[in-house]
Amino acid sequence: FNTYKGSLNAAALCVGYYLGGRVEEYTAYSTGDWSKIVRFCDLTFIGHQPLKSLIIDFRKHKANQHGLYCAKVEALCCCKQGMCPVHIIWQYLQFRNEIWSNANNSPLLLQLNNGYPLNSNHVNNLVKNMVTKLKLNPYDYSSHSLRSGRATDLSRCNVKDEHIQKWGRWRSDCWKEHYAKLDHSDIAEITSLTLSDLGVVRNVSF
Repeated sequence: FNTYKGSLNAAALCVGYYLGGRVEEYTAYSTGDWSKIVRFCDLTFIGHQPLKSLIIDFRKHKANQHGLYCAKVEALCCCKQGMCPVHIIWQYLQFRNEIWSNANNSPLLLQLNNGYPLNSNHVNNLVKNMVTKLKLNPYDYSSHSLRSGRATDLSRCNVKDEHIQKWGRWRSDCWKEHYAKLDHSDIAEITSLTLSDLGVVRNVSF
């Protein structure tokens, strides 16, 4: 995490997993529409020394193409787990501000070499490389696996269905069928985790 590239990768994973971002909301395809990408100014940090939480405003997304209603997701600081989305994204911003200052309306996650939004293929490859190291089949995973994995984790930990639906900004309960990959054999090992341990969303509004 001590380089721009490393902190950028970590921030992308945090947005995709903890905050439930769809890949098109924080990265761009080569000819993608940048208007829906989360911007620097769409972030709000709560607290200061220590930071308590981070709010991302997904102003436009798959179920809100025209930005007609508010879709904010908040992640809590969970530093004791070692992978805290609040501080990882904060650290990335320190690198970002040194290079791309005064760019509040620009996309949040910027490539180092050209200031363009992070490419979606980069995140896909990042996920595939990670699962390959875990000796899993990389063809079964992509950037969207971050959303699927988080929905699964929350469901396994008995987070209420309506809270998961709001976290993922789904307009229906379709996530139950297409996202949560439940395997009840290992639920007992993780149900002892508290919502704070998981960095679960506290406030979500539409």
